[in-house]
Amino acid sequence: MQVGEVIHKITYAEEPQEPQEEVAPILEGIDLDDTRAIADHYLAKNNIIDSDQLEVEKKEKELFEEIKKVVKNKSTLAEYLTNLHASIEVMEERLYELELKESKKERDSLTAMKTPMPKGLSGKGLGQLPFGIF
Repeated sequence: MQVGEVIHKITYAEEPQEPQEEVAPILEGIDLDDTRAIADHYLAKNNIIDSDQLEVEKKEKELFEEIKKVVKNKSTLAEYLTNLHASIEVMEERLYELELKESKKERDSLTAMKTPMPKGLSGKGLGQLPFGIF
């Protein structure tokens, strides 16, 4: 470059671009227009919020929307509530059966722990030995 020469154009060399991570597979099944869903996804991913709790909240929201649709028609509402009540009764029965199985397992494990010692050792500890033996 000579003195007094005017620079008309500057061309920068392109910087190598880092490959951007794919967003679509990571957020598969999440509505990208729903900022709450995206935030919940990342909170669960980073163990800031329990993913099971998010699933419960999602189900509650779906149920609420379904109930809003049903409430408009009284006969549909009555049918829906009847089915809901029957489902609750079935779940209560299953929970009761699971609780019975769990308590039976606990009793069985306690019984197994209380099994008597072999006759050769039962009732004969160090206290049964003569005083001057050691």
